[in-house]
Amino acid sequence: MPITTLVKNIYKSLVHYFVSRGQASASQLQSSHHLCKNMVDSLKHNESLATGHHVRTYKVEQTVFEVDEGYERSYSVILPERFCQCGKFKDLKYPCSHAATIALHVRQNPFQYVDDVFRKTNLVRAYSFPWQPIGNEQVIPPSADLVLIPDKSMLCAKGHLKSTRTRNEIDEAKSSQRHIM
Repeated sequence: MPITTLVKNIYKSLVHYFVSRGQASASQLQSSHHLCKNMVDSLKHNESLATGHHVRTYKVEQTVFEVDEGYERSYSVILPERFCQCGKFKDLKYPCSHAATIALHVRQNPFQYVDDVFRKTNLVRAYSFPWQPIGNEQVIPPSADLVLIPDKSMLCAKGHLKSTRTRNEIDEAKSSQRHIM
C-alpha cells in the first residue's frame, strides 16, 4: 500500500475514534455524577471488593492502616497521601479496593480521592481536538519552503556492495575448511 494511502487511512481512523468518543463523553455530561461512567463503575467494583477486606489501624489519627486481603496478602495504606502498597492507587489515580476499604472504614466517600483527570469536563476536553478534513491531494498547493536535493555522494553504485567488514583468523579458518571439503 502506498505510504500516502496508509497515512490517510490512519488519519481517518483516528478522526472516527475521537469524534465517536467525544460524542459519547458529551452525552455523559447530562448524568448526575461529575465523574465519567467508567470511573464510577470501576470505583463501585472496588467498593464491592472492599467488603472482604479486614482493616487494622496503626495510627491514632486514623491515617495509617493495614488491609488484609486474605491469609497471605496484606497492604499498608496511607489515605491522605493517596498511597497503597499494591501500587494501584498511585498508578491509576483512583482508590484501589484497599483504599476504598479504608475510606469506608473512616466514613469518608471514596469518590473524593479520585483524581480530577476523571472528571467528565476533562474527558470531553480530551476528545475535542479540532480535526481538519484532508481533502483531495491535487488541490494541496506544493510547498516552496523546502526543496530536497539528493546528495550524489550517498548514492549506491551499480552491482554488489563492497564489504567493509574486517576479516579475522576465524574467517580464514572457515574459508580454508570450505576449500578442503
